[in-house]
Amino acid sequence: MFETNADNLFTHLRDEMGLESNALVWLHSGVMGLGLLKNGIKTITNVFDNILSDGALVIPTFSYSWCNGEHYDPLTTECWNMGVYAKDAWKDQRFKRSNNPNFSVSVMDNTVNQQIRNALLSDGAEGTCFGKNSSFHNMYLLSKDRPGYIILLGGAHNDVVFRTTFLHMIEEEIGVPYRYIKKFKDVNNPDNYVEQYVRYLSEEEYLEVNKKPPPIHYKFPIEPNYKQLGIDLKKESLIKIVKFGYSETRMVPIYSFCKWLQEKLKNNPEYFIN
Repeated sequence: MFETNADNLFTHLRDEMGLESNALVWLHSGVMGLGLLKNGIKTITNVFDNILSDGALVIPTFSYSWCNGEHYDPLTTECWNMGVYAKDAWKDQRFKRSNNPNFSVSVMDNTVNQQIRNALLSDGAEGTCFGKNSSFHNMYLLSKDRPGYIILLGGAHNDVVFRTTFLHMIEEEIGVPYRYIKKFKDVNNPDNYVEQYVRYLSEEEYLEVNKKPPPIHYKFPIEPNYKQLGIDLKKESLIKIVKFGYSETRMVPIYSFCKWLQEKLKNNPEYFIN
């Protein structure tokens, strides 16, 4: 059986993937593709900590708390659906978690004065989960001035070549017709709410929001299709794919990917549901 250890994972990420010491990394992680993970999930955290000596690792710790009418506490609320690595890694004291009750992120920051962490942890129950001032928008802005990457490790999202939460940030910016802004309220204080860009789940929901019938080609619930995205990223040489263990690591630069996708969705707002 293939064994992932600190040495071969370090070599893979730094030398094969070309990860710089000052990079900002948004990590979607699996572990099945890593084979036997020596010393457990802390190995992944330790390797990124060592490589990103002047950078930061950001992981999804989404709890969907207010979506489900539940209380959210960044110090205690679990994120059971985030995979084997992220669901426990955020509890490492090197990570700090944001206040967004549905789409929180956790940051391990080695930059001077924790400038990345400070920019991302301001994300709370204001604005939208993916819009301006969100963690995703702030990562996008930070990636203008330093290397920034979306990395899929260990077989994460292996149903397609590539997908990531960043897609929703661009969908919201462009205003795609199959999603809309929905409010989710704090169960303990209904005056507090967070707005989230969600897909339509039914024809009735579309009618209620838009006061008109949906396009006849819409099928509910709206289900995105990301197959073409992977094909196009390969064609445009925007994705780096390197085999590691029993899977492939896929890496896309945040800033150039987002700019590219902006143009794609401007030209075809239904790119993801065609």
